[in-house]
Order: sequence, then C-alpha cells, then structure tokens
Amino acid sequence: MTGSSARQSSASEPIALAAGEIRLWLGRAVNYADSDQFRRECLSHCADQAPAAWRFASSEHGKPRLQDSPLPLDFNLSHSGDWLACAVTSAGEVGVDLEQVDRERDVLRVARRYFSAREIESLTALPPGQRQDRFYDLWTLKEAWIKARGLTLAGELQGAAFRFGSPGLVELECADASSPATFWLLDWRQDYRLALCASEPQSGTTTLRVFEALPGGGERPLQLPLRAASGVAGGVT
Repeated sequence: MTGSSARQSSASEPIALAAGEIRLWLGRAVNYADSDQFRRECLSHCADQAPAAWRFASSEHGKPRLQDSPLPLDFNLSHSGDWLACAVTSAGEVGVDLEQVDRERDVLRVARRYFSAREIESLTALPPGQRQDRFYDLWTLKEAWIKARGLTLAGELQGAAFRFGSPGLVELECADASSPATFWLLDWRQDYRLALCASEPQSGTTTLRVFEALPGGGERPLQLPLRAASGVAGGVT
C-alpha cells in the first residue's frame, strides 16, 4: 500500500474530528459484509456510538444522511472494484468518488456525452495513455462535487467543468458559484482514481486525514501524495 504508516491500531475509543477536518477511510470490500457495515464502522471512529446504533435518512435526491446523530457529521460513501471509500466531516458537506480505471474504455465517447467542450478539447489533445488518466481525474472530481451537494448524476455532469492549471492545481471552471468547494485528487493506486469534494471553509483551510480500514474496526494511517488540489485545499496528513 503506497505511503502506509507502520503503525496499526485496533478498534479503540473514537477521536473527535478537529475543526475543518475530513477523514477518509479506504477498506477492502472483502473484509465487510456490505458497504453499510463499512460506513457504520467509519462513523464510529468519529463519535462515541456503536456501529449498529447509527440511523440514516435520505435527502431529496437520495443522498444518505445521519438521523439523530450525537454529532453534526456529514459522510459519503463510494465503492469500485475491490475497495470501499468513506469520508466523514463535521465541517459542512463532503463527497467522495472512487473509480477503478478501465484501460479499454472509450473515454472520448463518454466525454462527448457528459463533459464540457473545453474538457473534451483537453482530452483530445492528450496521448491515449494520458487521456485515460485525465478522463478518470475529471470523472471522479465531477462525481465528488455532485455527491457533496446531494444532487443526481443525470443532468449534472456538465454542470461542473474542471481545468488543470499549473502542476498540482485543479480549478472548478463552471458550476454554481453560490456553493464554493474544495477539491483533492489523491495519488493512491495506479488502477484507481480517488477524488474528494468538501464545502469551502469560511476561513482557513480544510485538513484531510486518510486511513486504511482494517478488519475488526482498526485503522492504519496512509500518507498519500496529491495528484492535484484546489487552491484553498489543506494538506493530507
């Protein structure tokens, strides 16, 4: 596992989220009965509540939300291939998207249906190998943004257009300006793409902490490098 710490922890007392903090867990799907078990264990790392005690409701467009939570937490879940991802924060809204890269996918055909003209132009200009990588960068950013806002994919994928500026910087070019957001693209595994979106903080930056979830409720900190982030995004610790 890229960048993993040597320290592992078994199930232990939850540690409260710091102001402006997002926690992201990555877990092997085979270690969980289903994604519901995974999200419950991740939430219980952040609040003094047993996994079975969490209650859920849905927003207008179907985004799962906590009901009668002991803390004001927002969370989001994604599943692709052999892995699950769950992000939790008390600092507004959060969305996460995990996608396994399909090297045989006709990404230009998909992009012409869902991407902006500028994004399609930037993809077309790239060599095929880089084109696949950039397509999944864009796709996961779009999905993370949509999921953070609690919207549906249908009709929204073109509503957020992204531009990669100087190395390591990604900018949201076209979206609802009334909902400013912070973005991270994480360099995790070569065959996966991973993006997060969070409500932009009123002041300061948002800190992202990443863990591998272990069987039995444990966790192992991961130090993941960034592929790119928006200008106000805090570091990954």
